[in-house]
Amino acid sequence: MPAPPIDARALTGEALSVTRSGDDGVILKLRVDTELPPLRAARFFMLKRDDRMSPEIPRPFSLYR
Repeated sequence: MPAPPIDARALTGEALSVTRSGDDGVILKLRVDTELPPLRAARFFMLKRDDRMSPEIPRPFSLYR
């Protein structure tokens, strides 16, 4: 398994909204507790819930904007 990128970080945030997008996708709007610098395209994020209801096998989410 490759090492995480040098700018990897862990943040706490809140889901503001979930909007359906196509047949099998959603647009998830999040607010994080820390201001982020501009992010490069093609970055992926691993999300998990605080209540232990996250999937056993996490999936990366891509950044749109």
